[in-house]
Amino acid sequence: MQSYIKNRIFTVTLSLAVFGGLVSCGDEFLDRAPKGELTSDNFFKDALQAEQAVNSIYSHLRNFNVHVFSYVGITDIASDDADKGSVPGDAGFLQDINDFTFDANNTAVNGIWSGYYQGIFRANQVLANVPDIEMNPELQTRLLGEARFLRAYFYFFLVRTYGDIPLIDRPLNPDEYRQSRVPAAQIYEFIEEDLNFAIANLPEKSEYPASELGRATAGAAKAYLAKVHLFQNDFQAAFQLAQEVINSGEYALFPNYEAIFRREGEHSSESIFEVSTVALEQGGGGSQFNEVQGIRGNPNNGWGFNSPSADLIAAYEENDPRLGATVISNGDTLSTGEIVRADPNMGAGARFSKKSLGA
Repeated sequence: MQSYIKNRIFTVTLSLAVFGGLVSCGDEFLDRAPKGELTSDNFFKDALQAEQAVNSIYSHLRNFNVHVFSYVGITDIASDDADKGSVPGDAGFLQDINDFTFDANNTAVNGIWSGYYQGIFRANQVLANVPDIEMNPELQTRLLGEARFLRAYFYFFLVRTYGDIPLIDRPLNPDEYRQSRVPAAQIYEFIEEDLNFAIANLPEKSEYPASELGRATAGAAKAYLAKVHLFQNDFQAAFQLAQEVINSGEYALFPNYEAIFRREGEHSSESIFEVSTVALEQGGGGSQFNEVQGIRGNPNNGWGFNSPSADLIAAYEENDPRLGATVISNGDTLSTGEIVRADPNMGAGARFSKKSLGA
């Protein structure tokens, strides 16, 4: 009873303060931020939040606009290696990519642009705020190296896709959102700066515990920098960096090519940088990289997009075992014993990416 009376007294007092004393009530009494709500103003306070922010960049690698529909459209389907796949009426924007009849309004074109710049935004948030956190300097430097590697990763894909693009190296104010494009050469220079920082400040793959595999490494940064030089026709620099990666002792060809795409191949000796995805049932959440390419029909574990093309199959020499590890066709038998029966609307010659099945 005593506590009830005290609570009632508090309620009455509060009521009088609000309704009877509005003249003396300051703005600070009414202006209260909801407890537990994280914003850019109250985040980045400690080492845990610094690591969480970097993890959010990695998480974005599994975003639908980063490595799912738009990605397979801009990469494989736009090449001679794959057709749109699936059924004729599904995702027509990918058929436009396949036919080279797309324009700037295409969903894949817009998706890559927004998805990768969102990743850059997350990296810029880390790079702008983590240096001010009082934390272990070694961990702090490593996290900054990871963020710069990932920012370079996003920019490298963007510059190869679009050429001249806006260069955003920090969080923008609302009045700065409209940015002009800069020459691709300037973007490449920026990418090289980020990757060189990562090379100098990240551990090697072998220095991470098993629980941390998947994080950016010095070797991954070197490998990507080699590729960056390759796309600028600087072949000697690309060769030298690639040799350093090969001779580092950190990597080796995996003995079973087909097993690279199974569970035992995850973060294996052949993996330099790997975006971890997972095959989930439709609507199961997580990454849908596997789902959009899975078998549409029986077993029904995907949508059937990104179908290996006849040109890709013709590129393999006779009896090349890599073909069977890469392509599965209508009527083939899976390791589970199930016979692939594609959705009839895909046609009798339907093919699927076996790598996306993880089996």
